Amino acid sequence: MNPVNSNSRLVAQYELTRYQETLKGVGRAVLAKKAKRKDGTFLCSFCDMEISADESIDYLNTLEQNGQDFSMDDFKQKSERFGMQILRSDKDMTCLEAYNVFDSRHVIELAFRYYKSSVTASKAEFQNVFSVIGAEFANFIATLLSCRIIERARKAGLLIDMSYGDLIDDLDASWRLAAAPNEKPKYSDKYWAHASLGARNLLASLDLIESAPVAEKTTNDRKNQESKNKEGDTDAAVVHGQNPSISQESKRWREFRGN
Repeated sequence: MNPVNSNSRLVAQYELTRYQETLKGVGRAVLAKKAKRKDGTFLCSFCDMEISADESIDYLNTLEQNGQDFSMDDFKQKSERFGMQILRSDKDMTCLEAYNVFDSRHVIELAFRYYKSSVTASKAEFQNVFSVIGAEFANFIATLLSCRIIERARKAGLLIDMSYGDLIDDLDASWRLAAAPNEKPKYSDKYWAHASLGARNLLASLDLIESAPVAEKTTNDRKNQESKNKEGDTDAAVVHGQNPSISQESKRWREFRGN
C-alpha cells in the first residue's frame, strides 16, 4: 500500500472526489471512495473534514497576506482536494480497512522514532560490531514490547486515568509464586504472593488473568462504596469491563514509595 499525490491525474480519471461513504469508528469525520483500476489495483480516497477546513482557512489567509483577489472558481477547484489522502493497494479491501492499515504506519513510525532517539551505541564501549548488533537488537525487542503494551493498555482504556509509568509500577508490584500452574491465572487463587486488588483489576482489564467472579465483584463494589462513605473518596477499585481508574490502594502504595 502506497500513498498517491492528491494532484495526480488519477483523481479526475476515477472521480476520486465524488465520495460515496463515511468511515465509522475512526473518531473523525472522514469521507471515502473506492475505485478499481484497469491493472487490477485499487484506489481509496479519503477526505478528513477537519483537515479540509484547516486547509481552506490557510488558503484564504494566504490570499490575504499576498494581497491576491479571491476567485470562487479557483477556490472551488482547489477545495475539492483539501484534506484529501489517496492510497493505492494491490489488495481488495474496504475503505475502512485501508484507512486503519495506513493509520497504523504512524504508530510504527513513532516506535522507530522513539527507538532511534534511545540508541546510545556511539557512547557505549563495545568491542566489535557484533556486540553493537546484539545490544541494539535487544533494545529494539524491548521497544517493540513496550509499544505493544501501550497499545493493549490504550485499547483497554487504562491510560485515560493513569500514566503508562503508573501502570507499569502497579503491574511490577504483582508477584506469583513459582509453584503456580502454567495456565491463565485466576483472580483470587492461592498463588498470588503480592498483588493488590487494584493491580489484579488492571491485569483483568488487560485480559492477562481471569476476571473476578460475580460474587467477588459484588463484594468489592460494596467495600468500595463503604470506603467512599467513610473517606469521601470518589475513586474506587475498578472491575473488569468498566473504564478502569486507579484504585485507592494503588494510590497509597505509590505515595508510600514516593516518600
